[in-house]
Amino acid sequence: MLQAHIYSLGCTENLLDAQLYHDFLQQNGYLMTEVIADADVVILVTCGVTSYLANESMDKYSFLRSKVKEESRLIICGCLPAIERERLDETGALTFKSSHGDVTKLAEILGITDFSWDDSAVGHQLYFPSVSQDQPNPQGAVATATRKLKTLVALEREMENVYSELEMERPMYFRRITEEVYKEAYFVHVARGCGGACSFCAVRFVKGKIKSKPIAQIVKEIMRGAEEGYTEIVLAGDDVGSYGKDMDSDFYELMKELLALDLPVNYSVRNFEPFWMVNHLDKMEGLLADGRIASICVPLQSGSNRVLERMKRHYTLEQVLQAVEYLKEKYPHVLFSTHYMIGFPGETEEDFNLTLNSLTCDYFDFIRYSMYTDRPRTESSKMTDKVTVVEKLRRMKIMDEYSYKFFEEKHKKMTQSWISALNRRMEEIFY
Repeated sequence: MLQAHIYSLGCTENLLDAQLYHDFLQQNGYLMTEVIADADVVILVTCGVTSYLANESMDKYSFLRSKVKEESRLIICGCLPAIERERLDETGALTFKSSHGDVTKLAEILGITDFSWDDSAVGHQLYFPSVSQDQPNPQGAVATATRKLKTLVALEREMENVYSELEMERPMYFRRITEEVYKEAYFVHVARGCGGACSFCAVRFVKGKIKSKPIAQIVKEIMRGAEEGYTEIVLAGDDVGSYGKDMDSDFYELMKELLALDLPVNYSVRNFEPFWMVNHLDKMEGLLADGRIASICVPLQSGSNRVLERMKRHYTLEQVLQAVEYLKEKYPHVLFSTHYMIGFPGETEEDFNLTLNSLTCDYFDFIRYSMYTDRPRTESSKMTDKVTVVEKLRRMKIMDEYSYKFFEEKHKKMTQSWISALNRRMEEIFY
């Protein structure tokens, strides 16, 4: 029996693609292996969103190349084949541009001509292969993150015993971390591509304009997930807020249909551009009132309106924070996360301080951030007022310190809330 090995870098959407290829190969007679040297086919799902991740992808390719059998096929997919075509051509590797739900290119490379494929039944979990000794640095960042998440899960399970004994509902903060992030969610890819034209983004050259999945298909997939016992549904995509713009529909119509199913599930929304929330606040409010939209990722990118304008983001900091504050006040059960880009061309010390000032627990529950790097063919790569690497690293270190304080404060507020609830419950029981 032929054996296959898959490795994926980058975003959630890449991990979903990796799971898709895993399921396709299994359905067509391949046995999955963690040992690279045993694999007849090795697939590397690359990331090109930053130059660092692109270099990491190429380093991973070199490592895999050194391990595979001479007669094995090493296939590179993901974003890099489209973003850095010439760089990959030099390797002579087999490549194809990923398109979620489409396995025809992979089938063509492998010579699989007769196959049946129902993508609604597969690719709904993130692909996390076990870390083996065959991998470089098994105690690295991935393993460290996994250990942290396992610790959170263990803490959650321990605390749940306390909640059960006291007949208390466990805090939403812990539930969202452990159940959504740690592999227990059911992912549905609702759209591919983007409706924007951000000046820093090369991924849009790979994914293209928005391509939405029909609502009936999404309903079918979510119904399947609910039947399998999943209670956490993540709506994934490169630009979920642009859903339906290519087929006379929109995200709000999609959510109305999903909420009308009346399933015992919660929904989390990925990559919801602030523009859609700011300009359709009334529609968003109507959806959140249902109570089953539990978290939304709203990538702010910068706290400086001047930088946001150069990024071509089409909103202001004040508009976003006012919208989030308004929604959180009315619907405190909803968790809002965001992402910042540090060191965009022309970002001054004042601009950076504005970003730091926007880090407040009153607005967002989770934050992520990354350092800007030039990407091929982007407008920002042609800007001349670059921030030096040394300065970007200094600002990233400051962001580390601020984010630590952010999560410390968030944990303190969550703990105080839990203690207050515990005290009230103890009074009910003993007094």
